[in-house]
Amino acid sequence: YKAESADKLIVKVNPRNTSKRCSKCGKINKKLALIDRTYKCEACGFTIDRDVNAAKNIRTLGTSVAITK
Repeated sequence: YKAESADKLIVKVNPRNTSKRCSKCGKINKKLALIDRTYKCEACGFTIDRDVNAAKNIRTLGTSVAITK
């Protein structure tokens, strides 16, 4: 209701692999365990905090879905 009152759009995204997918190149790191707090891409070498990586992927998914609607 808060988003609606602010005239904002809510987009639901599938969270699957959002912390395992590189937010830079898109490669999925299947070896990443839940205990790993830093994401390091084996393909491009990009290193980032795991939660920040997931947030970037969720933002990308949400905005790509919102644009197509």
